[in-house]
Amino acid sequence: MSEPTEIDVLREEVASLASLRAKHAKAMTAIKEVLELHEPDGDYCGECSIHDFVMYPCDTVVAIRTALGEGEK
Repeated sequence: MSEPTEIDVLREEVASLASLRAKHAKAMTAIKEVLELHEPDGDYCGECSIHDFVMYPCDTVVAIRTALGEGEK
């Protein structure tokens, strides 16, 4: 079997980058949807306060924002 050409390697890299971009877009959509569920309702998290009152930002929002490097808002 012959060695892959430079063009073959570049095509593979482009395909890999396209796949990563698609996965990134899906992950960001999921994060956005979770943050939309956990919107504030006054001083409380609208999602977490279904059973008990949980102050906003809740642990979920803090964890996501920390992982994204945004900190607490």
